[in-house]
Amino acid sequence: MTLRRALPLAAALALVAAAPAWGEAGQARPTAPGRARAGLHVQSMTPELRDYFGAPRDRGILVTRVQSNGPAAAAGVRVGDVLIAVDGEPLAEPHALVRAVGRAPAGAAIELELVRDKRTQRVSVKLAGEPGPWWHAEDLDSMRERFERWLPPDAQRLEELERRVRELEQRFREYLESS
Repeated sequence: MTLRRALPLAAALALVAAAPAWGEAGQARPTAPGRARAGLHVQSMTPELRDYFGAPRDRGILVTRVQSNGPAAAAGVRVGDVLIAVDGEPLAEPHALVRAVGRAPAGAAIELELVRDKRTQRVSVKLAGEPGPWWHAEDLDSMRERFERWLPPDAQRLEELERRVRELEQRFREYLESS
């Protein structure tokens, strides 16, 4: 996948993954019964940012928002923490956390390994079950595929380049034949 296709896809998935639990004017969003939520928002990081925060270069996602009365806040997670593992599984991208939380039943606890002030620590987050995302974590792959279909295909660009190459080849043959 090219950067041109990946950026809009990443933005769309980030909007879906980071959608707040509450809609306009405090109205609850639809929820999947029994699904859990942690009450935090995260974003991807570059290896350089991971170095800056003292996280491993190959993993870590940055906590950008913590719902004040949510499960993550109750466990002590703060904005600026770098989550590096959930239940022992490395976290390199936000969707890995979304999947882990989405697989857990409401009321279950997950263990987050995080880096704060360049020191590693573990916290246990008891997941809440009321209003959460309306999608299932397993649906993220099919959602990604649907978003990819909406994006302008690289095939169009490739066809244009191939057309130009054929045109130049033809002109070059004509030049060689006329010389």
